[in-house]
Amino acid sequence: MKPIIGILGPTAVGKSRLAIQLAQDLKTEVISADSMQIYKKFDIGTAKASVEERSAVKHHMIDVVEPDANFSSYLFKKQTQAILEDFKKRDIIPLIVGGTGFFFKNLLYQFDFEEGSNLEEVRADLQNKKDRFGNEYLHNLLKQIDPASAEIIHINDTKKITRALEIFYTTGQRKSEGKNEQQPLYPYVLFVLNRDRQKLYDDINKRVDIMLEQGLLEEVENLYKTLPSDCQSLKGIGYKELIPYFKGECTLEQAVELIKQHSRNYAKRQITFYKKMDVIWLDAELSTQQLIDQIKTAYFEKFGIKI
Repeated sequence: MKPIIGILGPTAVGKSRLAIQLAQDLKTEVISADSMQIYKKFDIGTAKASVEERSAVKHHMIDVVEPDANFSSYLFKKQTQAILEDFKKRDIIPLIVGGTGFFFKNLLYQFDFEEGSNLEEVRADLQNKKDRFGNEYLHNLLKQIDPASAEIIHINDTKKITRALEIFYTTGQRKSEGKNEQQPLYPYVLFVLNRDRQKLYDDINKRVDIMLEQGLLEEVENLYKTLPSDCQSLKGIGYKELIPYFKGECTLEQAVELIKQHSRNYAKRQITFYKKMDVIWLDAELSTQQLIDQIKTAYFEKFGIKI
């Protein structure tokens, strides 16, 4: 398979626009790595590529599950691997684009513990047990199934306790038995598109306003009325903040300001996550053609392949 090109970046930075131009230049297709664009009917708030853009360049991993379905990085990995096999047969460059860094990390590396398809159910059950019985109960569970991990994980470290339990209940393996070695599954080069923090925040605020003009309020209201309140999809930014408004618990202005605030906070977390990855940073202020030239040059320098 030809080495993967990945384009990451915080929300509203311009990843999709660059990806479409790059895909046309390379005569390839786009694989979306976005944890919300996988849902059908979640269109405006997820900033999906338009119908026109998707007719110009084929997009994969968009609108792949129903709005009330659960989805995980495990399912993303399995479905994307099938797409990559198809790309390999057609001898085209995989172009993966999105802001969900963990999707990239889970796809590109082989971890000791692969998440099972029942992860969401296990996670929900453990959260319920924690809410009902507390940390000590979970820590005692861990003592029974993985004493070595329980010995080194503090009773108040809920995150690590829960993760060790998730590993056992989804894989049958004990966390203490893993080596945590990460081996890349595919050759790749990742690029992060970024810009000055204040300019990015301004763009985020403007995009929320544009989404509202495009009908975000109506989109969320229709989903809120038809989906169960505990749907995973309704917890996405741009959706969860408007539900209290429909319940009469806040004003529209307050809900919109929360969307903007949470989007800015999310962008900051995304950038922090990318800093821990093996990436090349790109300046979003450059022209699209300049960015494409930089990507092509880096690809050649790393793999010796001219594209």
